[in-house]
Amino acid sequence: MGKVHKSKSKKIVKRRKKKRKLVYRGQDFQSYILWKSLPTILRGQQRPVLKGLGIDEELAISLLEIKNQTEFTKKFRINKYTLTIWNKKIEENNLLVKSRNFWAKKLTSNVLMALYRKAVTEGDTNRVRLWYELVEGLKSGGFPLIAQQFKFTITRGKGKEWK
Repeated sequence: MGKVHKSKSKKIVKRRKKKRKLVYRGQDFQSYILWKSLPTILRGQQRPVLKGLGIDEELAISLLEIKNQTEFTKKFRINKYTLTIWNKKIEENNLLVKSRNFWAKKLTSNVLMALYRKAVTEGDTNRVRLWYELVEGLKSGGFPLIAQQFKFTITRGKGKEWK
């Protein structure tokens, strides 16, 4: 509670102020977390490249145009020591995982489509199995039983086959 100070007529209770766990420049901090959670291979890419990859959110594009922390400090006018403090907070509170889950879920349909294309064009059994597990809800142990019952031959191009 706090210290109690007695006066002649009243009890006065002074409450200790709780330390605030707020972050300096909270909105910029959230942008920094999002920027750090985005794939490093995409950082510093030009707008047309990012749009070609299916990234169309303006915030994501503007953040991905930033190559490194030094550029981030310049764009947001933040001291490099502030980023040091922010990096510690991000690490302590595991904030990157939460942020990655947020943006990555929006790309799941793209990943499924890429998986489908490769499974169909290459006939890769691992990709087909993964498709059945993810899309059809087949348990990982169920697929080998199906594979034992049926044998498939997939032809590709000039008479090449997979069995």
